[in-house]
Amino acid sequence: AMNPDVQEKLLEEIKEADAKNGGKFDYNSIQNMTYMDMVVSEVLRLWPPGIAMDRICVKDYNLGKPNDKATSDYIIRKGESIMIPAWAIHHDPKFFPNPMKFDPERFSEENKHNMDVTAYMPFGVGPRNCL
Repeated sequence: AMNPDVQEKLLEEIKEADAKNGGKFDYNSIQNMTYMDMVVSEVLRLWPPGIAMDRICVKDYNLGKPNDKATSDYIIRKGESIMIPAWAIHHDPKFFPNPMKFDPERFSEENKHNMDVTAYMPFGVGPRNCL
């Protein structure tokens, strides 16, 4: 394994859940496994199932001038398609420090509040979210 410490910690949580539930591993067992959730969340951050999402702009949106030399604002017009690059956002150090490091602790209760919730979108965001 590339992350034996993570693997060992997850294995311990699985063993504890298995013992607690008398060997019956079901949906409810998994729902109570916080480290499992953290690991899966980090896997989905590093390797989102959809690398980008397309959307149609529902109204004109002015993004302002794209740079100091621009003479006019950049406007996305109603009806135009836009792509949201989930993979790129998930790997942006502005949102996820040391983004290439596999770090389930990003999703711990202690660290969740530091995360921009709009930057994590493995299954999309908004009314077209897959889950």
